[in-house]
Amino acid sequence: TVTEAVLNIFDQLVPKNLVADAAANRLVSVIVSSVLLGLLLPSCKADGRRSTTLEVVDEVNEVVSKVIKILILLSPVGVCSLVLAGSARFNLREMGTSVAALVGCVLAAEAAHIFLFCPMLLVLGARRNPVTYFRSCLPALFTALGSCSSAACLP
Repeated sequence: TVTEAVLNIFDQLVPKNLVADAAANRLVSVIVSSVLLGLLLPSCKADGRRSTTLEVVDEVNEVVSKVIKILILLSPVGVCSLVLAGSARFNLREMGTSVAALVGCVLAAEAAHIFLFCPMLLVLGARRNPVTYFRSCLPALFTALGSCSSAACLP
């Protein structure tokens, strides 16, 4: 019924076990608890010093940030290990030909897009000459290619 649905929504706002809800990806109760904690937590003690809870949260934040930085530094090693472990199970000659076929298909699709589809859109949709249009785009394209950033060539 509608009453049960509404009561169920309000029941989900109050966590029975905050850690279990976070682990089970039931984040509504975790968010509500976090907002309430943030609103009710005093920022200063009566003598003007910072709250002990905020100090603990800041220190935990520093520890988590350091752990994340270490994991980010180690992630290329993990990815390389996963790729090498997966590729060790396959025949390298077969895998090389499959990768070459994939690269060839991607290049052929990109060439068809830039040399067939885009000029056709320019002619049919905008009534513009594709050669003069692409010629006028070359400085921006070379700037983007030379700087490895498309944002560098924006006006």
